[in-house]
Amino acid sequence: MEPDIWLVKLRGGSTLKVAAHAWGIEGDELVFSLLCRGQPPFEVDSLRIPRSLLPKKTMYRH
Repeated sequence: MEPDIWLVKLRGGSTLKVAAHAWGIEGDELVFSLLCRGQPPFEVDSLRIPRSLLPKKTMYRH
């Protein structure tokens, strides 16, 4: 399964393009993760962004 591409807008006006299978909120961070094939399959964080850097509407699926 290919990861989704997300566009994440930051408060300063920059936009990040992130490949991830999943995302979630952990504490004060927005966390993107990828699923990896292996024995057993495993998940790794691909990006962690402090929520203080994000405006209210910040993500769009590309």
